[in-house]
Amino acid sequence: MAPVLPPAIMRKIAVALLVGVLALCAGLYLLVWRPLFILPEALPRAEQALATPDLLLLAGVNAKQVDFLERWFMDLPAASPESVPPAPGERDLLDHLRGARVDPRRDLDYVLYALYPSQEAGLRQAVALIGRFDPAAIGAYLTSELHARPITADGRTSYEVTLTDASSCKPAATWRVTAEPGWILLADPASYAGLASRFGDRPQGENGETRWWHELALTDVAGIAVRRPDRLETGASFPLVGPAADAMAPNVEAFQRAYLGLGISAVPPQGQLRLVLDARDANRATEQIKTWQHAVNESRARWATAMPTVARLYDGLSIHTEGARSTLEVTVDRATLARLQDVGKELIGQIFGGSGLEGDTQPSGPGAETLDTNPLKFEPTASIAALDPYDPTIQFTGKVDVNVGPFGIRLDSIQLGSAAEDGLELVVAGFANGIPNIAAEPPRARLIIDRVTSTSGQELLKGEDCGRERNGMPAYFTSALPPRLSARKTVHLVPGTDARALQRIAGHIALRLPTKTEAMTLTEPKSGMVVEKYGAKISISRVAGSSLSYQVTGDRDRVLLIRALNAKGQPLASSMRISGDLLLGSGFAARADYSGSIAALEIVFAAEEQTTEFPFELTDFLLSAEHHPFARDDTPEFQPYTHQALRAQYSTDVPNPGTWKPLPPPEKPQPRLSVTEVEPFEISLDRAQPFFQLALSMTVRGPDAPGFARRYNLGQLQLTRVTLKDGTVLVPPASTERSVWSTSLRFVSAPKQGVLAAPANFSIATKATPLDLQSVEGSLLLRFPTALETVPLDDLGVGRSVRSSDMKVTVAARGRHSLVLETNQDADHVVYIRLLDGHGQALMLGGPPVIMPLPDGGARFDLSLSNEPARAEIIIAREMETATLPFSLLPP
Repeated sequence: MAPVLPPAIMRKIAVALLVGVLALCAGLYLLVWRPLFILPEALPRAEQALATPDLLLLAGVNAKQVDFLERWFMDLPAASPESVPPAPGERDLLDHLRGARVDPRRDLDYVLYALYPSQEAGLRQAVALIGRFDPAAIGAYLTSELHARPITADGRTSYEVTLTDASSCKPAATWRVTAEPGWILLADPASYAGLASRFGDRPQGENGETRWWHELALTDVAGIAVRRPDRLETGASFPLVGPAADAMAPNVEAFQRAYLGLGISAVPPQGQLRLVLDARDANRATEQIKTWQHAVNESRARWATAMPTVARLYDGLSIHTEGARSTLEVTVDRATLARLQDVGKELIGQIFGGSGLEGDTQPSGPGAETLDTNPLKFEPTASIAALDPYDPTIQFTGKVDVNVGPFGIRLDSIQLGSAAEDGLELVVAGFANGIPNIAAEPPRARLIIDRVTSTSGQELLKGEDCGRERNGMPAYFTSALPPRLSARKTVHLVPGTDARALQRIAGHIALRLPTKTEAMTLTEPKSGMVVEKYGAKISISRVAGSSLSYQVTGDRDRVLLIRALNAKGQPLASSMRISGDLLLGSGFAARADYSGSIAALEIVFAAEEQTTEFPFELTDFLLSAEHHPFARDDTPEFQPYTHQALRAQYSTDVPNPGTWKPLPPPEKPQPRLSVTEVEPFEISLDRAQPFFQLALSMTVRGPDAPGFARRYNLGQLQLTRVTLKDGTVLVPPASTERSVWSTSLRFVSAPKQGVLAAPANFSIATKATPLDLQSVEGSLLLRFPTALETVPLDDLGVGRSVRSSDMKVTVAARGRHSLVLETNQDADHVVYIRLLDGHGQALMLGGPPVIMPLPDGGARFDLSLSNEPARAEIIIAREMETATLPFSLLPP
């Protein structure tokens, strides 16, 4: 029996332990936590300098807190590892700092952003960085890398630099930059002089505005303060300001100040987003808060019926008022993330299951274990010399033009640029059947186009320093179905290039092959485990049931795979995976959910790797399609047909005048909510479902009248009025960007029992549920061609065109399996496009054409090819008459 200590000794031990814990907590507070909330000495000066009388918005990010939280959660190094910066045009602010020998983790303390009123097209804005900087190194970087112009005035050197947007190629902004050991000021040229002089002034102490900012922003990782919300519209050219002003209307004048902040606590790990509003007019502010509170409660109740998982997201939201201040808070923690996953599962369940008016689907519980049916496999050793050549017979990618090592390359399409002055574009596709030790991420194979030459030897590649997909950027091989890989690279040619003058495309594929891999298995993985190998560091932050969270830092490319295993060592199927780069760079964080309990983790490293290049040339520009069995287009010739002819053919005066011949019932009857007859047509409401909007699925059935089958411009099905049971009436809005009230009517499928049928889907922006529906009203618009013309297009080369009267048809793109035609008029005039082979036989398309309107009023017709056409015929309605047939549906 163990000896029992006397009570006096036990009390002394307890006191000693308590004193030790308190000392440890005090040490952590003094050495770790308290420094995070000690503001840099230069911060008050920067705040006062930026807080001019006309300041609209002030935002701040506590870089020290961001760094601490990332290192706390992810065990990152105190300084960022060395890395190769992107090209100057693609760098963000942190990349520019690294280029100027500033380590954001070590040297940056705080970032401030200010926005000022502007009546001009550009922004009046400023950025202040607080930390420890080398002005000489920053000046050298600005002049050498960004070609800045030095300006010396009042004994201080500033730099004017104009940045170009890497995606749009347009000037992004012009900045004046001044660097001092404790701060950096960036401002637009119009604001710079006044702000720079304020930085030179002596601090005047905190005024009311900066004190208000400190009270709210001190403990937050990031915050945005708005002074005078009623003046936000003067900065509406700033992307987020206009929507923010609209959100606070119509009682925006009731508020004096607004603050949006994000705070994060380490224990327990959670984030808190809060909106703080200080009232100018207490009564109006109170009314607005009550309105928002009512809207929140109403929305929660609505989702509780439609999607309970969405309603549970409101558990972390609260609104409260104290004096003149109102605060809306949203807490985000692990429970919130779990609810978001449940939302995704329930949404998928509602999309693929359920019907009619019901929308109450409970989230499913943990699913049964599901194994990965196609797990990635890695070889312990591999070599470039031993790679199998590309074999097109074992991959569903069609023919290729050339084989280079394990890759197959082909010219996929030739197309016109989006604007007339852009010239031609070429799309080159690359494929691989499966290369050992190559996973989809990170991409280790790149497709690069080096030259495009004409028959006269002229270089046709356009010189591009910027652009979303500029010629110099490689296309990475990725995989939607491992181990197969594919890449597509679009290159732009100099304006005026004729497709008939193309002679050669030269390029290469750069491959970085892991020639030696090492797999490591972590049995019984736990939170806090760390694995370091080959310069990469994997930190497991959480393993719970079927959920895994981890971070990868250091040489992240060395990590080929991280996956979960069951108790038998088999790979589990992943139900969700999200990842993102760390805020201050040097790694990424990821979370994955699996179908089954995680018993072990497998990590595969690239222990050794080898690089090589595979050059190629393409010289075949005919884009010959693969041969398929001939399928004839049996669409009958189109003839003029009028509404009067329809009535004469399908109406009957027996027994009642004005009645119509009934349609045979569907071969496979399905449950329908409501059905109505409109002349010889039948319109039904099949399903109504609540997603983020009200979705209505309908069907139109009609007779196989002459010229109805497969015609492009047959008509439109339009909703004009939706009435709810509470008397609310919904009508089409002026802008239907967020909803669908009208859809084209095209009978694509072959008739059955003399009946044609077409689906129609609508999306109504409303809070109403399907159970709230009382009636759905609309109209069926039919077009009847009274005069037709057939326009031949004998040359299907890209850029070729034909004109007849005021209609112009141009070949916009040609691929191995596609042909794209564009017209200068809307699609209502195009009845049909018939493709013919060299013998004049009509070719069946590979699928229904995709018809899209163009910004200039024309239309685009994307045709899928089954066989190679030699020419086309465009059937145009020169004259038309229309008929509008109203209908009404009454759901139960």
